[in-house]
Amino acid sequence: MVGMGECSLIIPPTGENDTEGARRIFSEFVTLYQPVLLQIDTQLEKTINTLDPLYAEAYRPWQQALRQLIKCSHMIARKIPLPSTDNFLEALSMFSFEGAIAFLRDIGTSCKLLINDDWVKRFRQYIHLMLFSLTILHQKQQTGLTR
Repeated sequence: MVGMGECSLIIPPTGENDTEGARRIFSEFVTLYQPVLLQIDTQLEKTINTLDPLYAEAYRPWQQALRQLIKCSHMIARKIPLPSTDNFLEALSMFSFEGAIAFLRDIGTSCKLLINDDWVKRFRQYIHLMLFSLTILHQKQQTGLTR
């Protein structure tokens, strides 16, 4: 089984001008969650491929949002411009809901990942901090101050 242990305190950006703190949130998220999310994506793909096409289509938006979350978090952490901030914002918003996080946890559990309550709680915190951090980075980009 793969799991995630107790991690250090999440340090949010210090304010609306803290672009380094905002990028750090994405970098930490990628480090902590990308390996698990990639395994969840693989399991979701297997599930979709075994379902009747009518039922499989119900899972496609979840898979697309998960892939946006993985891809765009990585891009921001590596200072690569996003092709569409709107798609990423939609994915972040989708995974800010308790039901969506439970969906990820359930898929993770089905592929033998150990996902405990701390993982779920921290995932939710990171999603909310990434929404805030994306606002910081977007504001800086709009004012031309981002490098």
